[in-house]
Amino acid sequence: LPLTPKSTTPERNPLDWYSLTESARSILTGLVALASVEHMKEMKKPHPDQERITELIALRDEAHQVNSNTQNFKTMERMEEVIAKYSPILLAEKKKIH
Repeated sequence: LPLTPKSTTPERNPLDWYSLTESARSILTGLVALASVEHMKEMKKPHPDQERITELIALRDEAHQVNSNTQNFKTMERMEEVIAKYSPILLAEKKKIH
């Protein structure tokens, strides 16, 4: 009898799905919150930086749109892509305010 070839992709732990979902959602909601708070702070300044305001609004809207799109949460690979793209952005934004 011929042997069935082994799968080349390692089996994933079913809990990975949940941790990826939580991580992706946490990063995206973190970006929405951070951008919203920073937008409000900038607006309260005597001379708000309009370029920064535009940047924050765009970031907030993009993160909200990605978080609202259910297609981004249908596969583990797509969630990993979301995390890989938005996690560094969240970290960079946090560094800007500290």
